[in-house]
Amino acid sequence: MARHLKCAHQNEPEVARAVSFSKGSKERRMHLEHLRNRGNFAHKVEVLNAGVGNLVACKQPKKDSQAENFMHCVHCQGLFTKKVLWFKPNAPQKPGKTRVQALCVLAVPPLPGVREDFWKLLNNMIQDEVCSAVKTDVCIMEYGEHLYRHEYIHQKLRELGRLLICARKNTPLRTIQDHIRPANFMHVVQAVKHLAGCNNVTNTYRCPALALKVGHSLTKISLLLESHANIQTNYNAAKEARAFRTIYETRWNELISATSLRTLQESKWNAPHLLSFTKDVQTLHSYLDEQLQHSHSKLSTETSPQMWTQLAKITLTEVILFNQRRAGEVSKMPLSAYMSQNTAHPEDDMDLALSDLEKKLCKHFRRIEIRGKKGRKVPVLLTPAMQKALDLLVTKRHECGVLRENIYLFARPFAMSCYHGSDCLRYFAKVCGAKTFECLTFT
Repeated sequence: MARHLKCAHQNEPEVARAVSFSKGSKERRMHLEHLRNRGNFAHKVEVLNAGVGNLVACKQPKKDSQAENFMHCVHCQGLFTKKVLWFKPNAPQKPGKTRVQALCVLAVPPLPGVREDFWKLLNNMIQDEVCSAVKTDVCIMEYGEHLYRHEYIHQKLRELGRLLICARKNTPLRTIQDHIRPANFMHVVQAVKHLAGCNNVTNTYRCPALALKVGHSLTKISLLLESHANIQTNYNAAKEARAFRTIYETRWNELISATSLRTLQESKWNAPHLLSFTKDVQTLHSYLDEQLQHSHSKLSTETSPQMWTQLAKITLTEVILFNQRRAGEVSKMPLSAYMSQNTAHPEDDMDLALSDLEKKLCKHFRRIEIRGKKGRKVPVLLTPAMQKALDLLVTKRHECGVLRENIYLFARPFAMSCYHGSDCLRYFAKVCGAKTFECLTFT
């Protein structure tokens, strides 16, 4: 390899730098090895795009192995088995990067026709057999792009990936598109029952909600396939998708949904209904108020993403608890909703209908309207302490690493997403010192 590079590519700057070191030196060997790995990486991309060929690993396996068992190192671009990529002593360490395999997958370019941002989202998944099944199935990838920017997209795609793996082991089905054919409907039922852990003796499911979720995903995929078939004037495929939904609407409840719903309902029978103690509620609110003042003073004097994150999580939790709203609605509150000032004055008739206490409360709290479930308008009240904290968060957004393109009020630094209110509420309920913190997560 060194002789070939020196004779055929001597005018390349990187080759000239490699051969400039003395023969047998460590520097020369490392530069030539890096060039060899880059070439093997380019060869791997061509093989994956073509679907035919052999991959060149840094250490050839003794037995024939599948391509999904190997990954490229993000630092040296060498091809290694997954089990040796957990730790490389010479690789530079990046703070916060502990999922080595997910980091290495980022080095692989996206497949043809796949958006780069969606490909990055897929690479954040656990790199296992389910992830490989998701990436190799066309229908699952199209469904994922359709769901892009929705919450819990990873879970939905992994559910379909698990279904595909289960179907390949127990039925003749090989792709998700095979699941949508009407002739394969009973095979789909068999795969879903096996996936959800159906017990034919007790007529119950181990994971009844999984069976329901997979059914909903299959119907949405059938709609996507029908629309694509109509665009391509493939009316036979569109007819098959419609026929699948017709069979689904007729038989799915009898074969899957009825038993799943009954299992879910019976699991709630005789279950204890826990109520939070008043002392625990007071403990949580006292802890949040104390932490809010502390984080506000810290962020005022020390500008950092960590301080901004802490104050944002505390404020988000307080807004959820004070308004008794769904955590998802408050978490997705847009920055524009908070920045808009409602200067409209109440009507005279409404003002006359309010008591003196209600008039003072209207002046004390600030009212914001956000989008709720099914597009409904949802009011959110903010206390003066919350407004003070939110004003500071808005002022320090860009200094603390929040991207200008991020539209959320409770945004994550260096990302396009927002913090989840349910996660914040669960965390503070655990650390506040309450005796029964499990009961404090209900709003």
